Amino acid sequence: MLILLLSSAYANAQQDTLFVLFQNVESNNITKVGKHRNDPESKKYYPFDGGRHYRVSKTTGKFEDSYAFLFWSYTPKWMDFKFSYKVVDSCIFRKKDFKDATWFESKTGSEFVETFSGRDKIIYLIDETEITDKNNIYMVRVYFDYSSPE
Repeated sequence: MLILLLSSAYANAQQDTLFVLFQNVESNNITKVGKHRNDPESKKYYPFDGGRHYRVSKTTGKFEDSYAFLFWSYTPKWMDFKFSYKVVDSCIFRKKDFKDATWFESKTGSEFVETFSGRDKIIYLIDETEITDKNNIYMVRVYFDYSSPE
């Protein structure tokens, strides 16, 4: 029994959960993926539409790098990415360390990659534009994506 508890604690310690507050500021944009495959007419409301790509752009010298947080409301069973969401209360902002626009502005591209990449990272995102009820905020699981230099 002790071995099971220790291995469970070790497995949980290996996963790093990060939180992002996506703010629609000048360098950020949202691309809607499309309609949900199940009855797209009645599934227009967030997060039950097709999903979104949340992009954060970073200009370094002459170059602009784009980093994305990908969210789909439906994924086939064979895919590694799994859609999930949690309904949370706004008090979560006091309890968790959210990466927001100020954090993104103060970091370099390599710091983005170091912070968010890796299979051991679980990233939850709250879309500021979708907060309509402070007691029921959708927090969606997203996946980090970036273009690596060739």
